[in-house]
Amino acid sequence: MSTHLDPSATIPIECPKCGHKFEQSIAGLQAKPQFVCPNCRQRIDAKEFNAGLKKVDIIIDDFLGDVGKFFQ
Repeated sequence: MSTHLDPSATIPIECPKCGHKFEQSIAGLQAKPQFVCPNCRQRIDAKEFNAGLKKVDIIIDDFLGDVGKFFQ
C-alpha cells in the first residue's frame, strides 16, 4: 500500500504489556503488521494502524481532488 505519508517516518509505540516505548517506521508497520516488543517480546498487532492509515490516505485523496477543482 502506498501512502501520502513519508514511509521512513517513525511512529512512537508503547508496549501494552510492559510499557516500553520504541519507534517503528510507517514502511515497517505496513510490511510487517505484527511485531514484538524489543523489551518483553509481547506480540503487537498493527492491523488497526494500517486500517487507519488507509482512511487517512482516502481523506487526503479527497482533499487533493477538491483542491484540484479550484485550479481547473
